[in-house]
Amino acid sequence: GTAYALSWVWGISVLAVCWFCCRVGRRDEDPEMEMGAWIWGMLLIPSLFWDHYLVLALPAWFLLITRLAQSGAGEGTLLLAALCWGWISFWFQWFHPENLSGMGLLYLNATLPPALILFFLSARMAKTSPRPAGFTHF
Repeated sequence: GTAYALSWVWGISVLAVCWFCCRVGRRDEDPEMEMGAWIWGMLLIPSLFWDHYLVLALPAWFLLITRLAQSGAGEGTLLLAALCWGWISFWFQWFHPENLSGMGLLYLNATLPPALILFFLSARMAKTSPRPAGFTHF
């Protein structure tokens, strides 16, 4: 009932953010950065975020770091993106079955905040940053 409806709202919201940031009103399109935002969105829609999804997210994260550095983003923003990636990687590498019962199940959600931060950073870069001069392919 409610969980099913909320999952639809969540999925449509993620798609709306991607559509708005990547397609609506873009004049200096950056398809590589748009692809990165869509990858993060695609990984956030399913109810599970398995550790092997990090392989799919690696190009999107690398592209985000590259574009942040090229855009002159502050060191704090770059550090935030690096810490988020480290947080996601750490939690997936160190789950223990004994922690996955009762309140320990909350550990399964520990990667959501950093994944959301990386998604919104990517969406913002896809919306606001121009394609770097001379940078044609990822």
